[in-house]
Amino acid sequence: MPYLRLVLALLLPLAAALPAHAANTPLPIEQIRIDELMNDTQKTGGGIESSEMVWWLPPQLWAYVLAKQEGAGGKHDKSASQAVSKQFQDLFTRHTVVAVLRISDNNTLNPEFSGEAELRSQLRLIDMNGESHTPVAADKVDPELSAILKVMRPVLTGLIGPAGENMQFYVFPGRGKAGPVADALADGKMRVMLGRNEFVFRLPLGALLPARRDPGNGETFPGNYRYNPYTGSPLEAVGGGR
Repeated sequence: MPYLRLVLALLLPLAAALPAHAANTPLPIEQIRIDELMNDTQKTGGGIESSEMVWWLPPQLWAYVLAKQEGAGGKHDKSASQAVSKQFQDLFTRHTVVAVLRISDNNTLNPEFSGEAELRSQLRLIDMNGESHTPVAADKVDPELSAILKVMRPVLTGLIGPAGENMQFYVFPGRGKAGPVADALADGKMRVMLGRNEFVFRLPLGALLPARRDPGNGETFPGNYRYNPYTGSPLEAVGGGR
């Protein structure tokens, strides 16, 4: 698929250009464990009658998926990549992308899924600084971002199975009045409100950081832990990644 190859060419440089934080230096893309990253970026909720999932798609998740696609045999035009990489870096720092899925009836063999308009009307995002955002209107989303989401939908759907066909993608601003909406490597949290339900993404995402170890007993914990939750002992970064 020529367009997908172009997407790969343009977004792979983005991974290298993501901002580094002195206190939260990220793992190299190839050392990220996708099961941990999926766990960090997917939140589920609901009740007996219905179930919901909110999936945040930070730049690092895109970078991982695209790197795997590239490693599976794709080659890209480096000159084209360099020519437009700045444009795509700007595109993905200006937007926050969230996928939402709601199964409105869990008790049938043919469950019903909530539609795009219904979910949109109930969706809000509270950024790292406490500012509330509503989704960007579908006809106001950057056309390039819309095209990329359309191309990547089958890839992302493949990560969660058939239910992914009923996911709805929503775009929020990448920055609020006080700073980034959500930085996967910074300290803080982002909240997504879907009706009365709240889904909290604690930052930084542990899957993006080297694991941390208790020097006293050798136990290891996700990279966003600072203390052993059982003993209170300070943790130290595990050298050389995982």
